[in-house]
Parts: sequence; C-alpha cells; structure tokens
Amino acid sequence: STSEVLNIAFGERTTLNQLWATIAAQEGITLQPVYRAERKGDVKHSLADISKASTFINYKPGISVLDGIAIALGWYKAKHQNHHINS
Repeated sequence: STSEVLNIAFGERTTLNQLWATIAAQEGITLQPVYRAERKGDVKHSLADISKASTFINYKPGISVLDGIAIALGWYKAKHQNHHINS
C-alpha cells in the first residue's frame, strides 16, 4: 500500500499578531503583546501547502483560521464554564 502525507490547513498566512488580536477581541482582553528578541530556531514564516490534499481528497477549507479561533474559543468557554482552577 502507498501512504501519502497531506496538509490539512487553511492554506493562507496568518500572523501571530492576527491570532492574538482575534483572541483578545473575542475575550475582551486589553493586554498588548510583549515582543522580545528573536531566538535561534524561531519560525519566521509558515504556510501549509494544501494542494496535495486538494488533489487527493478534494479538500477545500470550510472556514478561515480566524473564524475557527472564534469557534474554538466559544467551545472551550462552554465546555469549561463551570470549571474552576483551585490555587
């Protein structure tokens, strides 16, 4: 049998700043990011190539990354609304 590795992703660039802005807006967070010096091994750019998944399994993203973050946050909040952290 033959195996294939497929990237299942949105297929567009999303910056950490965009992700943070989406989460902060959804949660009403006013904290600003703290930027530090670049570290060895930091990933500067990342973009999943979804062309193989599109060809092999007719994959097409259904929602954007930013919309997915909003959906995931809603799910986590609903799932953990009665969960309290004991300190």
